[in-house]
This record gives sequence, C-alpha cells and structure tokens, in this order.
Amino acid sequence: MTFTYIIHENKNNDQNQTQRKPLLVIQCPGWGIGARYLREGLSPLLEEHYTLLYFIPRGTAGSSRPPGGESDMGTWAMADDLELLRRHLKIAKFPALLGHSNGGAIALAYAEKFPDSVDRLVLLCHRLVGLTPDTSLMQRSKDDARYRAAFVKKQAKSKSQAKTTAETESDEQATQYWKDILPLYFFDPDSGVPQLLRAMGKDLVSAWCQHAQGTCDAEQLYRPTRPMVQKLKDVRAKTLIIAGKYDMICAVDNGQQTQRGIPHGAELKVYDRCGHFPWIERPEKTEEDIVGFLSS
Repeated sequence: MTFTYIIHENKNNDQNQTQRKPLLVIQCPGWGIGARYLREGLSPLLEEHYTLLYFIPRGTAGSSRPPGGESDMGTWAMADDLELLRRHLKIAKFPALLGHSNGGAIALAYAEKFPDSVDRLVLLCHRLVGLTPDTSLMQRSKDDARYRAAFVKKQAKSKSQAKTTAETESDEQATQYWKDILPLYFFDPDSGVPQLLRAMGKDLVSAWCQHAQGTCDAEQLYRPTRPMVQKLKDVRAKTLIIAGKYDMICAVDNGQQTQRGIPHGAELKVYDRCGHFPWIERPEKTEEDIVGFLSS
C-alpha cells in the first residue's frame, strides 16, 4: 500500500537549520475526513514548537485502499500502518504521537499494540472503541434550539443506517450530512461551526471510508471481549488526555475510562465550555497543555 503524509515545519531565519524541532506525529481519523481540518487548526498552535507530520490513513486522501477492501479498514488495522510509518522514518520510537477523535483511537490502538514504540501519547477528545457511549448530553440536545435540527438529522440517519451503504451514498451526501450535524460537535455552535467549515474548505468526506471503518470496528472492536478496552493495561507511553466537558460525539467517559485503564496512570484534563474541538473553543489552553506535557 501507499501512504501519504504531510510535514509542517515553521523555520525562522535565526534557527540553525541543522537543528530540527522535535517530531510530533499527528494521526488523522480513518473515516475519510482527511488532514486539512487538523492542519488548519493545529499547525498555527504547534508548528512553532514541533515538526508536525500528519499521517493520512489507508483509503483516505491519497493513501491507497487496502488489498482486502472494506474488510481491512478497521481502527485496529490502521494502527499497523503507523508501525510501517515508524519503520519508514527509521526511528526507534515515536517521540510523540497525537490523535483527535477516531485519530485518537488509532493512536491509542498503536500504543496498545506496540507499547515500546511510542514515548508520549496525546489523545484529543478520542474514542475508546468498544466503550458503550454516554448519550445523555446528546439526548438533552433535542430540547436546545441550537442543536434541535442537527439532533433530528442524526436520529433520522441512525434509523436509516442499515439501508445506507457506500454504494448508495455519495461523498457529497456524506459531507452534507456531516455539515448538517456539526452543531452537535460544539459547546458554542454559532462560533465553532463557521470556523470548522473554513478549515475544511472544499474537502469531501469519503463515504466509502466512513462505511468501511464503521463496519469493521462494529465487528472487531465492539464484540464482548472489547479488545481496545482490555488492552489499555498494555500502554506504557506517558499519556495526556484532553476532553471537552460538553463533547456529545466522544463524551468525557471515553477519557475517564482510558485514564483508569492505563496502569501507570494518565493525565486527564477536562475543558469547560468545550465540545469536540478543543483547539477551536479553547485554543490557548490546548496549546499550553500539549506543549507543557511534551516538554515535561
């Protein structure tokens, strides 16, 4: 397979060009959203401090689809792609690995499967795949005028999900649905949604990736053994978890369960007045905590 990665490095004129900034690998989600939303949001906060490598998973935006097709599109398999990247870079371990949402799930899976190959792990509003989701915030959203239309759209989609496949839904339709439910991703959707849409630009969500990864994870990681939850005990990386108190997409319990499951302990920070995108709703705090953690 062929993989795409993008490097962001902010070089100033006074910097000795032989002295590279520390490497921070950022794992993009596997459901087809690509890297642009992360690059537009995180690079302004972090490129002064690190060389940023955005790793685009199989099937998305220039990275090839796996030979096995949809059956090889799970979060667990995407963690193996990170190991291929580490070998390609010829480094003993990732000094720092960051993931947001499903990208956080992939990064966490890597830290579970290859515990000696990552030093520091940063999980931003991540999904602990296999955990029964806390939907209490989502349910309350139907009574809030800011979220009501998005909630209705999401409920309608959930009811029709069994009839929808990558063959019956176009990338344009998948993207439009995601845009329709974006208010659910923010504490303050009036401010947050326009910022995220600007960051996304004209990029489309891949309907194929979305359906393929969802199907694989449902079969592999939500089974009774819940392998990602059970393997938290294998994580050795020093870990920072950032969660939004008002995150309806990956609720705080994802971070709490992850923190409890890592044997040596992990640092959990829960941001008030924040949903699923901390660098949009709490940018200064996000930069401060990530840089402080990776520098400690």
